[in-house]
Amino acid sequence: MEEKIIIALEIGSSKIKGATGSVGPDGALNVKAVEEEPITDIVRYGCIRNIVETAQAVRNVISRLEQREAPRKVEGVYLSLGGRSLSAQSVDIERRLASETIITHDIIEDITREALDYAMNERSIVTVTPRELQVDGKATRKPEGEMGSHILARLNLISCRNQLLRNLSVVIEERLGLKIMDTFVRPLALADLVLLNDEKKLGCMLVDFGAETTTVAIYRGGVLVHLAVLPMGSRNITRDITTLNYLEEQAEELKRTGGSAFPTLEAAYSPVQPDFVAINNYVSARACEIIINICEQIKYAGLIPSKLSLIHI
Repeated sequence: MEEKIIIALEIGSSKIKGATGSVGPDGALNVKAVEEEPITDIVRYGCIRNIVETAQAVRNVISRLEQREAPRKVEGVYLSLGGRSLSAQSVDIERRLASETIITHDIIEDITREALDYAMNERSIVTVTPRELQVDGKATRKPEGEMGSHILARLNLISCRNQLLRNLSVVIEERLGLKIMDTFVRPLALADLVLLNDEKKLGCMLVDFGAETTTVAIYRGGVLVHLAVLPMGSRNITRDITTLNYLEEQAEELKRTGGSAFPTLEAAYSPVQPDFVAINNYVSARACEIIINICEQIKYAGLIPSKLSLIHI
């Protein structure tokens, strides 16, 4: 039996990353190869701006992955969704049954389909996650199989701007002739990979720092209770450093090699002797701004820090 290979693709603001993986008999995924292509200003805040240049960058990544699996050719990809336009909105959906009956999988699926069809202005719902489920006024984690006549489902509608999906389709399907096999919401997929079920139950925050955005996902009671994408990231720090008369490429390198959120901490020797005290004053100020905005998300989630057992970064 021929080995099954999966191709995953992430189009970010600073780079495009692709990976190949094989699926074992037990369903476990083994990552075989990872390739990436740095980009600048053709994707902003997670949304494609320049179709032509983005398509070329994706083609470069796909070509290198194909070389790893020659003579096989990539026919379709799985895409991750993220960026500033991603958001979560809570909605309540009820079902009143004619009489007390067993809650079936079909009833739950019908509720989910209604949530996916929820009308939103210029936005597309990409997935639905549960917040709270009640059967006859009593909270439950698994309503299927229970007896009841009234179901209340409080759900998270995870959505993004229509333009994000349209531009992805143009690049992947129209220009590259590849099939989009499926899409996954990046912060949710990352949470499933990084967080333990017990951590989600106790309460935790997952923070994903990107080039132009910082994503915050907060879990409590085993479910997602808050999702926010902040329009600030590591590139803000880089561009702050450019005010010291550095090109952006130079500022990025200085940030990586000697940058510190501690403004008085000097880095190792550099032949050009940059002023890392001045550089790190910028790093510290911007990092503090980002952290303050991250911490505010706990309040927006209706929680207090003591209700979160840990923070993953």
